[in-house]
Amino acid sequence: MAEKKEKLLGGKTGPRYGRRVRARIAAVERKQRARQECPKCGKVAKRTGPGIFECPTCGKFTGGAYYLE
Repeated sequence: MAEKKEKLLGGKTGPRYGRRVRARIAAVERKQRARQECPKCGKVAKRTGPGIFECPTCGKFTGGAYYLE
């Protein structure tokens, strides 16, 4: 039996939109799902929604839509 391929980010589009577009989507999604560093205290902050990030010590704050800038 053949091995299954690992599904990459951006794979939800299937064969549509072309390779470059899917690669760009995957890069943005990979960066947005990563834990970001809080600009105030330097601890790890998590993205809870579009433009909303939450730090365990500082609380909620806003940033870029996908990742902190």
